[in-house]
Amino acid sequence: FLVFRWMKQRRVRNTEHRLQRYIRSLLEIEREQVSLDSRRERDDLEKLQALLDKVTYLRQEGLGHFSVR
Repeated sequence: FLVFRWMKQRRVRNTEHRLQRYIRSLLEIEREQVSLDSRRERDDLEKLQALLDKVTYLRQEGLGHFSVR
């Protein structure tokens, strides 16, 4: 029983760490996006598209890890 409980708690802790990494990555992308919005340069559209691609990838990866199985 104790081993089972320990394994369950460990799994929850690992999931929380992964979630924190996803949130941190999304925050970094959002900061970069805000920075691009304030500059308004010509090649910003391409950079914003690349950031959107990163967000989409992170969302798909996160949903894959955290969805109910």
